[in-house]
Amino acid sequence: MLSPTENPMRPTLFIVTAVAAVLAARSNPPAVPFPEGFREWAHVKSGLIGPTSERFAGLGGLHHVYANPAARRALADGQWTDGAIIVLDRFEALEANGDTKEGKRLSLDVMVRDSARYSTTGGWGFERFAGDTRNGVVGANAANACFTCHAAQANPRMVFTSWRP
Repeated sequence: MLSPTENPMRPTLFIVTAVAAVLAARSNPPAVPFPEGFREWAHVKSGLIGPTSERFAGLGGLHHVYANPAARRALADGQWTDGAIIVLDRFEALEANGDTKEGKRLSLDVMVRDSARYSTTGGWGFERFAGDTRNGVVGANAANACFTCHAAQANPRMVFTSWRP
């Protein structure tokens, strides 16, 4: 019986394992982290997608958009640099007597600009956190779940929001 160091298949197994790891890393971009402290960033805008909108099923609710300092600058000058982060904080819209207010959080959507880490999705990492949790629900499916819609917004750099001075 051969010892592990004498096993002629060992180098081949190492190479196959290494190649598989590289391919997995390319097809599954790194996870986007929860954006700690995002409510201290610039509040860009708020909006409401109501029940009569064709986008209501997937995006309905009261939206608040936040931008970290790099994203805030990019919204103003159009120069999207690595490190820019945009957050869409989405809440259930509760209506009573003609007033609309926030209900429970539905999701927290995050875009992170890092052209090297997220090269397969246009230089952006995407994640959606469910409700008030830090459980990401997009993960490796970012290309289908987020990128396809954002790619249609090629100008300005796959972002749906803009800065209003």
